[in-house]
Parts: sequence; structure tokens; C-alpha cells
Amino acid sequence: MSVKNCCWTVLVSLLLCVGTTRAQVTTGTILGTVSDSSGAVVPGATITIRNVETGISRALTADAAGRY
Repeated sequence: MSVKNCCWTVLVSLLLCVGTTRAQVTTGTILGTVSDSSGAVVPGATITIRNVETGISRALTADAAGRY
């Protein structure tokens, strides 16, 4: 295989990998604890997360330990 053919093969392979890798990320996890300025947890706090690209929001409530 010539150097030129090898370079084209590598370039095409990289471009295909980048496209498929980006498309595979569709979910994620957000974890945290709600606390006030004194450091005490805030049970029952409402947390709203929003995807800035799609505008979709989701609201959830912190548990008794302030976790979400």
C-alpha cells in the first residue's frame, strides 16, 4: 500500500469514528446535594435541569438527605 493510500485510509477512518462517537452520547447522569449557605442539606428542594440545545426541562425533588 502506498503512503498516499495509507493516509487516505487513516483520514477516512478517523472521520467515521468521530461521527459515530458523537452520535452515541444520548444520556447522562446528574448527581448532587442541595445545601444552604450554612452547609445544611435542604430536603424537598426542587431542582430543574434544562437541556440548552433542545429547551427540554425536567424538574425533580431532593430526597430527605438533600440528594438529587
